[in-house]
Amino acid sequence: MPSRSAETRILTLALPCEGHSSYPRAMARRILGTLLGIFVAGLVVMVIEGLGSSAFPPDPGFDPAAPDLSLVPMGAIAMVALAWVLGPIAGGLVANLVGRPPGPVPALIIGGLFLAADVANLLMIQSPPWLWVVGLVAPLPGAWGGFAAARSLQQRRAAPSSD
Repeated sequence: MPSRSAETRILTLALPCEGHSSYPRAMARRILGTLLGIFVAGLVVMVIEGLGSSAFPPDPGFDPAAPDLSLVPMGAIAMVALAWVLGPIAGGLVANLVGRPPGPVPALIIGGLFLAADVANLLMIQSPPWLWVVGLVAPLPGAWGGFAAARSLQQRRAAPSSD
């Protein structure tokens, strides 16, 4: 067997799929999965927050340009918290179902982006302390949960059936 150079060995360690023609395709799937995961997570957040504001409309006098959460019903704020939990879960799941094989990096990218978005919202709008806790704690573990769910689903699909 021919000896490989030190550079080739380093590349093989850095790129475990090096030498396989499927590496660019796998990377493209991961990138596409991450982008779709971000889109789906944002869509889930938007839909849940929209449902919350229709089910629990703000009091008269509420100005969206200068929001005062004292005029917003607690149910609507709870729906925001629910959206901040479920959005990253859905995003991590989609990112890893599309970007096979499942890996934590796409989910953590989505969780990090939604953590940043939550912090930006919390800094711009005076919020109750419990919403700070949800906004700071939920995105990364939620996205990780989406990754874990995708991995579990793909392992079940790959397992031979015992029929």
